[in-house]
Amino acid sequence: MVKEQNPNFKGFWVRYSDYQIEEIEGEYYIKPVQDSSAERYNVFDVEKTLLVDFLKLGKISEDYIEKDIECEIQSRDEQVQELVLGFVKKYGLIGEAILQTAKKIEGEHDEHYLNIDENSAEKISTILVQAKLMYYVFNHIETYLDDESKEELNFRKELATVTVNEFKLNDLECSLDLKDKKFFMFNFTSLVQAMKIILMLQTTNDRKEVKMCKHCGTPFVAKNINAHYCSTTCRNVSNVYKSRARKKKV
Repeated sequence: MVKEQNPNFKGFWVRYSDYQIEEIEGEYYIKPVQDSSAERYNVFDVEKTLLVDFLKLGKISEDYIEKDIECEIQSRDEQVQELVLGFVKKYGLIGEAILQTAKKIEGEHDEHYLNIDENSAEKISTILVQAKLMYYVFNHIETYLDDESKEELNFRKELATVTVNEFKLNDLECSLDLKDKKFFMFNFTSLVQAMKIILMLQTTNDRKEVKMCKHCGTPFVAKNINAHYCSTTCRNVSNVYKSRARKKKV
């Protein structure tokens, strides 16, 4: 578990008490409800659920009707909109395109995360694109780590390495807080940046808890580090398939 090995991580982000969806020139945005209150929270207090919830959005986007459908089209689906809105209400806007959209709607805007205010807005399609990308990286990492076939090991290793190397962190600032208690402080400029760090920490941790179900591919927080399935149902179905495969070989 990351927090057990690194109990002194801090990195803050801002979320508002309520958000709404607004259509602007045929595109759908999420923005804070006017006069809603803002709070700053430590993302490492919710690191595993934050990452899993975002990865689930990415999987939904990946599986949406047809795999090659554009995120812009997905963003018009009311069910998808509600799922993205639910994530934002829980964790805040992701910060990847706030500056661009805020300028379009409200004029000049400070890019620092503490100034994500009630005039800020973010495209639903942008959130879906980022979630889909993160799930893509996560999927390749998990597939490589779970490899059972020696024949494909080199291919999967190369694919996973290329995928992760393209998953870059830009302008990440870190510092030490040596006041009452020593903290390693991440100065995040986007929530996506924070989730990339959390994904990397989880992947390289011997007791990682964020996993991908071996049966359905759904990201989940494992209560037991030896768990491989997101539910009893998936575990049972997988065992049935394995049993049938063994019988066919006999």
